[in-house]
Amino acid sequence: KGAEASILIRGAEVLERAEKLTTVVFDKTGTLTRGEPNVTDIIAIGRLPEADILRTAAAVEVGSEHPLGEAIVRAAQQRELVLPKVESFEAIPGHGTRGTVDDKGALLGNRRLFSREGIEIGSAEEIMAKLEAQGKTAMLVGLNGNLAGVVAVADTLKPEAKDAIAELVKENVEVIMLTGDNRRTAEAIANTLGIKRVIAEVLPSDKAEVIQDLQKQGKSVAMVGDGV
Repeated sequence: KGAEASILIRGAEVLERAEKLTTVVFDKTGTLTRGEPNVTDIIAIGRLPEADILRTAAAVEVGSEHPLGEAIVRAAQQRELVLPKVESFEAIPGHGTRGTVDDKGALLGNRRLFSREGIEIGSAEEIMAKLEAQGKTAMLVGLNGNLAGVVAVADTLKPEAKDAIAELVKENVEVIMLTGDNRRTAEAIANTLGIKRVIAEVLPSDKAEVIQDLQKQGKSVAMVGDGV
């Protein structure tokens, strides 16, 4: 039966352990969501036109395998923007990406990245808060050491996700969302799905430790997704 449903079961022991599960932890992107996000908002902060903000963001994401990066590049291509070559490219896990675009330092990422670079983002906080409350992922765009704008991306929930969560809750299984995304965004999505507990803003390298901490609390834990 498992094979018919494309489920690989590694022995009877796995099924026995599954029966004793107390907690199921879900990765967000590509697990609860389709993993096919689209750009929803481009907001300029300063004089740089929206097209140039998207062009800069897409330039430092060319070749990205992350769904959010792919969404930004796709949006630029749909607008037929010509993307410049990026030099000194660097992907910073849990933060974002950086590179040199048109001889200018370019950044695309979250609050942690801009804090690390010493770039003030106070003027964007209210904008980001509104976008995140809608379940969107808001990313900051920087150019030459200054905040240039915000690009927001939203993913679509898998149609079966809410029912799956409800079934687990019905069986008295604790459901947790584990994500590197912003807490406000994650909680907006969790509320839609009926998930009560969210562990957000977790770096990729720290997700396994979160699972281990839950196990140390005496929980029998299953992780769903590729986040660990």
